[in-house]
Amino acid sequence: MLAVAPAFAADLARRAPTPYSGEPVAVTDWTGIYLGGHVGWGWVETGYFGTAADWSLHQDHDGFLGGGQIGLNYQMDHWVVGLEADISAADLSGGTNDPVAPASRFDAEINWLATLTARAGYDFGGVLVYAKGGAAFADQNLTWTDGIDSATAETRRTGWTAGGGVEVALSPTWSARLDYAYMDFGADDTVFTGSVAPFTPAVDQEVQALKLGVNYRFAPVPPVPPANRPY
Repeated sequence: MLAVAPAFAADLARRAPTPYSGEPVAVTDWTGIYLGGHVGWGWVETGYFGTAADWSLHQDHDGFLGGGQIGLNYQMDHWVVGLEADISAADLSGGTNDPVAPASRFDAEINWLATLTARAGYDFGGVLVYAKGGAAFADQNLTWTDGIDSATAETRRTGWTAGGGVEVALSPTWSARLDYAYMDFGADDTVFTGSVAPFTPAVDQEVQALKLGVNYRFAPVPPVPPANRPY
């Protein structure tokens, strides 16, 4: 019997290996409220269009921006959806002279930018790739001068935004991201007042912003180890 036992044990059925589903397992849970900050750079295109036939003036300027964001994510398997609000203090200023009247100069300065967006993305094992879209807001000062007289316009603009980014989980609570946003504020009639008679050109404005940020997620759900997930 002792001699036969090893041979008998060798004939026992072995446990079949666990089949692999072939799908990547989400190891980061993005669900929850998050709060963060960002710094970045913005590029602005401003156009002025007057009542005089064919008169227009365009200028490009850029500058630094920085601020914070708050949002809420909900994850369904690898898909992540959410809402986010952000605001950035900005130093986006610049100007140009009118080639038709070189003494005439327009300057534009954006003081802050804000967006309210919906986000949707896909988690590639701790790397979240997302797209976003929603409403954009800006506060700006516009100035005109001819070296003698001057006029200004202070406006709050509302438009739309679209963009996206990549966010990388650094720990169960911290993440870093690179975010891009395009903002279009359309062409609005803007009243300039000052030492001359008021005049109303249409001002068209587009902004692009590239931001590097960090987020902290509150009370994340602990990830489930892959070995404990059913297949």
